[in-house]
Amino acid sequence: MEETNAVLENTDDYITWLNNNSKTLNSPVGISIMHINIRSLRKHWDHLNIYLKSLKFEIDVILLTEININCNEAELYNINGFSSYCINRTITKRGGGIMAFVKDNLQASVTNKKLGTNDMMQLTINHDKQRFTILCVYRQPNTSVPMFSNELKTELMNSRDDHNVILLGDINIDLLSKNNGYADQYETLMAYQGFEKKINTVTREEIRNSMITGTCIDHIYCKTKEYHTEAAVLKHKIADHYSTHICLFNKTAAFVEQSDKVLTSEITFYNDKEIVKQLMAVKWDDLSDNLNAEQMYNVFLDRVQEIYEKNKKVQLSNKSSKRNCTNNWISNELLKKIKIKNEMWKKIAKNKNKVDQEKVDEYKKFKNKLQNEIKRAKQTFFKEKIETGSGNPKLMWNQVNEILGKKSKENIDI
Repeated sequence: MEETNAVLENTDDYITWLNNNSKTLNSPVGISIMHINIRSLRKHWDHLNIYLKSLKFEIDVILLTEININCNEAELYNINGFSSYCINRTITKRGGGIMAFVKDNLQASVTNKKLGTNDMMQLTINHDKQRFTILCVYRQPNTSVPMFSNELKTELMNSRDDHNVILLGDINIDLLSKNNGYADQYETLMAYQGFEKKINTVTREEIRNSMITGTCIDHIYCKTKEYHTEAAVLKHKIADHYSTHICLFNKTAAFVEQSDKVLTSEITFYNDKEIVKQLMAVKWDDLSDNLNAEQMYNVFLDRVQEIYEKNKKVQLSNKSSKRNCTNNWISNELLKKIKIKNEMWKKIAKNKNKVDQEKVDEYKKFKNKLQNEIKRAKQTFFKEKIETGSGNPKLMWNQVNEILGKKSKENIDI
C-alpha cells in the first residue's frame, strides 16, 4: 500500500518538511495542526513542552486526546501565545478527554459533543479569510464501532456544507488491519462523505510478547477544495503514540516571508491584589479532616479556581501572534537527551520480530533517569524564580502566576 503521508524521524525533519512543501507547492502554510494521544496530560506535560520547543512552536492548533484530568485542573495547563479549550471525561472514571491549544492570532470557537460515550470537540476557526471546521475525536477502544460510525455519520452530515473540514484523533480503528470489516465500513463512510485519508502508516508502536506491534489508530481525514494538504507522522515518543500532523497550504497565495498580523482577540485580566487578599483569608485547616491526598488536592484546586474566577475580567485587545514561545527551564542538554532516548527506541523498533531485551532495559533505565532530570530542572528553575521575588510581593506573585501557567497581566479594578 502506497504511503499517503510523510514519515519524519525527528523534530528537525518537521521544519524541513514544512518549508519544502511550501516551496514545492509555491504556497504559504494556511494552518498547521498537530494531534497526539498524550495518555495523561499530568504525567507527560513536561515532555510535551520539550517536544513543542524542539518544533519551534511552528504549529497553529495542538490537539491532545486521552488527557485524563478533571475539570479543576484544566486551567493549570497553558502554553504562552495559545488559548486553551477542554473536554473532560464525565461518563467514565478513567481515560478520555480532549484538550486543544489554538494560537492567539486565530479566531476560534468550540463546541463539545458526544458520539455515544465517546468524546468529540468541534473547533471552528476563522483564518486566512476562510472558515475551518476541526473535529477532534477520541473513541474508547471497548465501544461499538457500528454505533460510533452511525453517530459520526450524523455529525459529518451536519458539517457537509463546510468547505474546509478536518477530522482527526485517536479513533482506535486500525487502518492497517487486513480483513477488518469494521475498518472497511468506517473508511467507506469517510469516503462517501467526501473525505480524503491523509494517514495510513504506523502511529503507535509497542512491545507485546517480545515483539514490536504497529497500528494505525490515529487518523487524519480532510475535505477541502481551497487548500493543498500534506500530512506526516513524526516518530517521536511522548507516550506510546506518535504525533500526527496536517498542514493546509493556500492555493491562491504565493510563498513569501510574511510578518505577523495584528488581530483582535480576547484577553483575560486578573486582579492580583484581590486574589492575594482572598487567598490569605482562606481557612485551610479542614483540608486534613478525613480527606485523602487526592480529595485534598481537588478541594485546594476548587478554592483557588473559585477565587480566580471571581477576580477576572475579559477584554478585547489587539495583539500580535507569537511565532516562538519557550519554556526557559528546558535546556539544550535536555533536548539532546530527548533525542538520544528516541534514537534508543528506534533501534529497538527496527527488529520487530524479536525484541532485544537488553536494549529495552537500557532504554527504560535511561528514560526513567531522564524523567528525574526533567523534574529537577523544572523544580530548580522555579525555585530560583520564587527566591528572586522574596520580599517583593508583586514580583513574587508574577512568578507564582508563571508557575501556575497564568498569563502575565496588569492589575485592574473589577
